[in-house]
Amino acid sequence: DFKVCGIVGLLTEVNYPQYAFAQLKNGPDTMVYPYMFGVLVDNPTRESFRIQSGRYPTTLATMQFGAYYDRETGIYFGYEDGLARTKDYEVKGLRGNLYAGWTTPVPREPEDKTSSFCMNGKAVLELYQGEWYEAGAIYRRFLEREAAWWIPELPRQDSPEWFRNNTITILAVMGSEDLVEQHRDISAYLKQYFELPLVLHWYLWDDYHRAAWPHFPIAGHTLRLNEQIRAAGVHTIPYIDDRLWKIKDGPNGTDLMYQSHGTKYAARNQDGSITTEKYLTWGENAVMCPAVKEWQNHLIKLTERLAGYGFSGAYHDQVAASPPILCFNPEHGHRLNDGAMWLEQGYWPIFREIREKLKKSHPDFCHTTEDNAEPYLKCFDGYLTWRTTYPNVIPLYISIYSGRVQFHGLTYNGDRQRGDEQSFFCKVARQLVYSEQLGHFILSELSSPDERRLFVKKAAHVRTVMLPCFNGGRMLAPIRYAVPPKERTSLWGGVQADQVTRPVIESSAWTHPDGSVVCVFANSSPGMETAELAERAECWICREGAPEPVKSNDPVITMAPRSFEIRVFGPEEEAKRIQKTMQRLASFDYGKSAGMSIQYIPKKIDARAGELITVKDAAGIMGCALTKDRHHAGYIQNDALIFFDEVDFGPDGTDEIAVNVGVDPKYADGTILMVLTDPSGKESVVGQIKLRETGGFNEYQDQTFKLNRKLQGRQKVHFHFKGNACCNFRGWKFF
Repeated sequence: DFKVCGIVGLLTEVNYPQYAFAQLKNGPDTMVYPYMFGVLVDNPTRESFRIQSGRYPTTLATMQFGAYYDRETGIYFGYEDGLARTKDYEVKGLRGNLYAGWTTPVPREPEDKTSSFCMNGKAVLELYQGEWYEAGAIYRRFLEREAAWWIPELPRQDSPEWFRNNTITILAVMGSEDLVEQHRDISAYLKQYFELPLVLHWYLWDDYHRAAWPHFPIAGHTLRLNEQIRAAGVHTIPYIDDRLWKIKDGPNGTDLMYQSHGTKYAARNQDGSITTEKYLTWGENAVMCPAVKEWQNHLIKLTERLAGYGFSGAYHDQVAASPPILCFNPEHGHRLNDGAMWLEQGYWPIFREIREKLKKSHPDFCHTTEDNAEPYLKCFDGYLTWRTTYPNVIPLYISIYSGRVQFHGLTYNGDRQRGDEQSFFCKVARQLVYSEQLGHFILSELSSPDERRLFVKKAAHVRTVMLPCFNGGRMLAPIRYAVPPKERTSLWGGVQADQVTRPVIESSAWTHPDGSVVCVFANSSPGMETAELAERAECWICREGAPEPVKSNDPVITMAPRSFEIRVFGPEEEAKRIQKTMQRLASFDYGKSAGMSIQYIPKKIDARAGELITVKDAAGIMGCALTKDRHHAGYIQNDALIFFDEVDFGPDGTDEIAVNVGVDPKYADGTILMVLTDPSGKESVVGQIKLRETGGFNEYQDQTFKLNRKLQGRQKVHFHFKGNACCNFRGWKFF
């Protein structure tokens, strides 16, 4: 228990504690770093390894400890501060040693010419036996004893039950009335298909043309359509930002209230300048000081307004992701350069008041934020952990905080860097065994009746049956194998494209509230896979489609392609409860096309051969956008759809089609599939074309392809696009 105290001159920061560890020699040496969920770093004493200035609490340092271990020795090292004051964390390899240390700001009153420092918390070193999980257990002892944000009870009672039990999150970027209507229709069908609750995470619900952050004026169609979405049993959580004020916050890049109000509330640097951040989409923004009472009142009123609109909750962007700012504004009423200002005087009291007020008027209203810095735990019911697609991720954070907050919103592809087909299944399997809510899917990823959607449905029902463990139990150490599952590398999309290696059978072990142990397994592979547990122990095995659980001590796990299994080391009654759901998985089908759910604008098309049928004639779209003059469809996402109600191909018919497209050279080789839907809803692909570049998105050419059969009479047609930004699409014709 180290303490540092003293009164000196104008001291601005203290570099303490500082650790140096000689390289461990007994087998592979590994460091645990608290980045998001946690990450493992091999051979961290190498000169090339360096992670500098990971400010806590933020994405780069979600917790206040690290660990370094090999086969024989584990070293836990931390700065255990129960009030989570702002500090910087640095680790690096240098001259064969591992260095780790913390830098803490020294606060002072505005008029003081000297400053004093007393370390809040303890520098802690502990030797242990084990790996990352055992290091997390040491840190958890501190949390249970001293952390102001720790939540002891499980299930967490101050979180709405509907949100604790939610299964699926859909990323809904809905910037127009048409897009909201599409999401309304298709999400209503998906809720029916999945037979489980789901959430629309709603971006662009506000009229940002009238006013930018932090005003969020509601768009004219939002109230009406939100009421319709909610009436279908789908939850809506809109986007707001609790941290920034856009400098040009009025319409057409004008000033609305920034100069009169925003500048007063903004965090100031030591030289008196305002701390700003620039974003590609939103331009330049000032960071607000959360200790300012007027800014606190604005956030409280904004959240109350969202609840009054009938939303299910609010997504407070950036709060648990972005770095705390050390503010030097003497008019804000806090000490300068004070690490206590951000939470103790800022976000903690803000959300304490928000939650207390809304608990009375809107008890089922939930709050989520970006990423998962730990001391915001009591502020939020959920963490949107959308960026945990990086290699070598470990569920360190989940092993400590599972059940105390919901993890939701992993990025799949969307309009970001694309991954390969297998990565979709890998992500679903990992989310399930990590206890995460499934998604952030975009609608086009669930629109087709295919293997992806079926796998999500099965995983969602397995998640539901595991909720007693996920919300009321505790994640145990990773399952040990005598013969581990094979590993597979796939290209994961998201924030960036990474080659990620994961076991084909994902797994995790959990305590049940009754004291027993439950293990869940998910095979993401398209083939049969096997593994063998390290220990032979009697359990109940719950497999897909079986009428009853099987009692066995067989350590061999044999899993059908893209299937799930649960093993219960506990009472038969619990195994039978689980098996009821596992038996149903075998009866699930692909469902129907999302296009059957869209409320079409009926348009029977009587085009002549060779005549261009344009997007003006489309009955509905999904995963793309039409220009205002409906000249073409652009912003095409992978799996986008453009529907035409009924097209009359005439009695003679045709087997040749041309699409009129503009293709940028960088995005060539995308694919368009032509699909027919019969009256029963069954779909069939009748032709496809790989697109050639045309010189640019605005240089249109006809590209012709043959169909696999002749089309005659009236047919319901849609086009299915494979590849983000594969083209701009004007229309099509037949010959």
